[in-house]
Amino acid sequence: MKSGILILMTALAGIGVSIDGAPVEFGDQEPANIEGRTLVPVRAVFEALGFSVDWDAETQTAHILRGADALAITLGSDTFTANGASRALDVP
Repeated sequence: MKSGILILMTALAGIGVSIDGAPVEFGDQEPANIEGRTLVPVRAVFEALGFSVDWDAETQTAHILRGADALAITLGSDTFTANGASRALDVP
């Protein structure tokens, strides 16, 4: 089943994200609009989608897993891997 992700931006309330109608809670790291791009912390979104997220401080890489799906995103990189295939990111 695919989940519906909605990102809503308002001038007063900031940026809100919901998945299947349920708001995503980000804790102390909120989504941000930087230079015309909406950047959303991956941990809260992927955990809300049922993934486990682990942080490797040494390599500065988030490892995101659910079943056979595996992603790796390294801080500051313009690419990520999805199931072993490298993919481009618009913004590191």
